[in-house]
Amino acid sequence: MPITVVGASGTGKSGIARGIHEMSARRKGALVMLNVSVLSDGLASSELYGHERGAFTGASHSRLGRIRSADGGTLVIDELTKAPAHVQHHLLDILDGRPFYPVGSDREVYLDVRVVALTSTPLEVAAKSGALVPDLFERLRTTVVRVADLSSRAEDVLHVAQTSLERWSRKYGYAAPPEICGELARVLVGGRWPGNHRQVDGLVQRLLAQAQGDSILRLGHLPREEDAVDRRGARERFLEDHGNGVPVAHAGPSEAGKHYGVDRATIRRWIREESERLSERPRVASA
Repeated sequence: MPITVVGASGTGKSGIARGIHEMSARRKGALVMLNVSVLSDGLASSELYGHERGAFTGASHSRLGRIRSADGGTLVIDELTKAPAHVQHHLLDILDGRPFYPVGSDREVYLDVRVVALTSTPLEVAAKSGALVPDLFERLRTTVVRVADLSSRAEDVLHVAQTSLERWSRKYGYAAPPEICGELARVLVGGRWPGNHRQVDGLVQRLLAQAQGDSILRLGHLPREEDAVDRRGARERFLEDHGNGVPVAHAGPSEAGKHYGVDRATIRRWIREESERLSERPRVASA
């Protein structure tokens, strides 16, 4: 049974497809990603099904094809609703379990493959506009996973950021992924992410570049032009928390500094300055 993952661009549909594959009985098989929106009319059949040597001019050797490469595993079809109609009919044959012939071959090929389709356009909308072949729409609508925008899943922002850290840290010269301080974590969770996962991924790369090898990413490492996050000062938040008895603000300069994205000397200075400011307030004489 095919699975269709629907969500806006950058919401992590490919990651969900990988997760489906890795948690399935097919995880030992191949995971093949195929963007069908870029297949040209003339080469679609060869790209999908493969070809035999000499099948056409320039075919100097046989080719397995993307679909056959996924036999026994999972075929992830990206941008399905943007595929030409004849490509959609090819995929319909695969979903229906019908055999096919590689280009230039007279031998039938049967496949055992799970199809996961990815699309940023809801299936109903694509079918109504004519972008999706009706029979394919009926096959794909059986199991649909809808992915919400990241801005409505604040609890996932740090997980996305951590995944990006693990992906990019070594490329930016880090021996291990740096930590995200508590203050920076707070502003990331409260940020605006219309670009979804890709926007967070881009910000993580900019943070890594700004931090220049620091083992902790802090609020001060945010690029100045970054407009996705709340820039209300760490000092204001610390003093407010300190005055309200929030435990982390009273945990000691080192621990508090780690949480608010500054060093312990800064925490001490803030406390001293606030204490001096309060001591200078005019006292009200008692009656």
